Amino acid sequence: MIIIGITVLSLFDGMSCGHLVLDKLGIEIDTYYASEIEQSTIEVTKHNYPDTVHLGDVTKWKEWDLPKIDLIIGGSPCQGFSRQGAGLNFNDPRSKLFFEFVDIVNHHKEINPYLNFMLENVNMKREWQDVITDYLGVDPVHINSDVLVPHNRPRTYWTNFDINCVEQVDYKLLNLLDDIILEDYIEVGAIKVCKSFSEKSIELISFEEGEVRIKQAVKKGYIVAKLGDGINISFPTSKTRRGRVTSNKSSCLDTSCDIGVYDQHGQIRRFTMNELEKLQGVPVGYTSSMDDSFAKKALGNGWTVDVIAHILRSIKR
Repeated sequence: MIIIGITVLSLFDGMSCGHLVLDKLGIEIDTYYASEIEQSTIEVTKHNYPDTVHLGDVTKWKEWDLPKIDLIIGGSPCQGFSRQGAGLNFNDPRSKLFFEFVDIVNHHKEINPYLNFMLENVNMKREWQDVITDYLGVDPVHINSDVLVPHNRPRTYWTNFDINCVEQVDYKLLNLLDDIILEDYIEVGAIKVCKSFSEKSIELISFEEGEVRIKQAVKKGYIVAKLGDGINISFPTSKTRRGRVTSNKSSCLDTSCDIGVYDQHGQIRRFTMNELEKLQGVPVGYTSSMDDSFAKKALGNGWTVDVIAHILRSIKR
């Protein structure tokens, strides 16, 4: 029987995607405790879920006076493990917060031996993954969000319950897009490119022989983009500037969401806030209480709701 009326502890809660998931599944929540220190995302949670009990800094967990917890969820900071970072792994002060997750889970297991938990993080080097696996005592599962939504977002999940196999959903990026006509653009051949991309980024795009070509370090020197493909032409810190194309899917959202799409009108443009929310499976308008720059950071750091719903649907008593 599916658990109902559960008490939840969400660590590194962000904007409470966990609460969104449980609502989506129709699982009744007695109390939702959230540990988060980013004020902007806390305000989003307060706006959408005013009954959430906020606990603050995860390192202060020994000061919390909590009842029996049924479910602990969290996505510990990934900066030490990400391929985009410095590769400090557990030496990164943010990523070593994983050990707080371990201590909290072990503490609550003593109170409730039937406790369920789920940890999410980026795909990482096997040696780092194995450390997390050893501490949690469960093997990870790798799921890319693109099986359920048009968003390329590979992630790793550790749970102490079995996750059902996920079936591919044929959901193309074009089906998610708003009807937008660019007014401020640069013409590149027969296509329009949003002016808000930098000049250097736009230089990666060409229109030749009826193709939209994005410069890339491959044999031809470019890759071809088709309508409905995700486009990433923003690499401000890269020594070798090169674009990327994701077929029928968005590129992975990061904390700037500085990516775009070759849309149904033959334009290359940035995603709207509504589209970014839909890419993460978040209800349209969920982040509207915060400034767009903060909302993009929250979405880039957040969970794909549909994927977490698939995982938590497997929880049993």
